[in-house]
Amino acid sequence: MQKEALFLKGGLNLLRLGALLRRASIFISNDSGPVHIASAVGTPVISIFGRGQPGLSPGDGGRLRERYSYS
Repeated sequence: MQKEALFLKGGLNLLRLGALLRRASIFISNDSGPVHIASAVGTPVISIFGRGQPGLSPGDGGRLRERYSYS
């Protein structure tokens, strides 16, 4: 059975978002607040991280490392 994806940008307050996420089979999103809400209400999550974030992109021979910039 296929289900349609929902596009609810800006359409829910936090209470309603939590209630909706509690009923979801799975939640797929970029790393954001709703990912943490879904996890808190027991919904399985897939969180997508961008390659541009420090520590997530192979920088030297495939090793992952954090890069810090102090100014």
